[in-house]
Amino acid sequence: MKRISLSVAASVALLISGSAFAQSSCDRPANVNIPDGASASLDDMLEAQSGVRDYMSGMEEYLECMNEMIDSANDETPPETVNAWINDYNEGVGEMETTAERFNEERVAYQQANPSE
Repeated sequence: MKRISLSVAASVALLISGSAFAQSSCDRPANVNIPDGASASLDDMLEAQSGVRDYMSGMEEYLECMNEMIDSANDETPPETVNAWINDYNEGVGEMETTAERFNEERVAYQQANPSE
């Protein structure tokens, strides 16, 4: 009886750790700091632009990884796990859109504050 309980416990632990491993196998990049365009220097804006490009590239890799995880789900993958992956994917897309919008707004603010540049 103890062997069966240990076996079940080990299987459950493996399943949980497998899900945790799958979750952590896609590395979501940290979002980039975008300065206030109205008061930022040109160097600040160029650094932010580079950071946004790197972030977008990292997010594309992250979304591709998440999509692969979603596609690899099978009958043994808990529906809650698949739903969490789909939510993470969708949140990532939304975050990318918000980041692009924020950068463009601050770029316009910079251009308005610095019309000669």
